[in-house]
Amino acid sequence: MHLFSAINAIFLPLLLTVIIEMTVWKVIELKFRKYTFPYFALSIVAVNMITNPVFNLSMFYFDSQRQFLFVEFGFEIFIIFVEASIYRYIYKESLSKFLLLAMILNFCSYVVGLILFL
Repeated sequence: MHLFSAINAIFLPLLLTVIIEMTVWKVIELKFRKYTFPYFALSIVAVNMITNPVFNLSMFYFDSQRQFLFVEFGFEIFIIFVEASIYRYIYKESLSKFLLLAMILNFCSYVVGLILFL
C-alpha cells in the first residue's frame, strides 16, 4: 500500500467521520443531554479510532472499487453494533439507546463519505 493510498484509506476518512459525527451529535444532543460535549466528543474520537480504520481498510482490500455494496452494508451494520456496544460499556446504559445513536451517526457519515469519495 502506498503512503498516499494509506492516507486516503485511513486518515482522511477517520478525520471526516469524527468531524461529521461530532457535528451530528451536537445537533441531536438534546436526546443525550446528560453527556457533556467534551466527554462525549472524546468517546466519539476513541470509538472511531478503533472502528473506522477497520472498516476502511476492510473496504480498501475487499472491495476497493465499491462494486459490492452489500459487503459494505454488512460491514457497516457490524460497525454500528460494535460502536453501540462500546458506548454502552462506557456509559452503562441501554444498548437500544446507543444503537439508535450509532445508526444516526454512521448513516450521516456514510452518506457524506459516499458523496465525497464516489
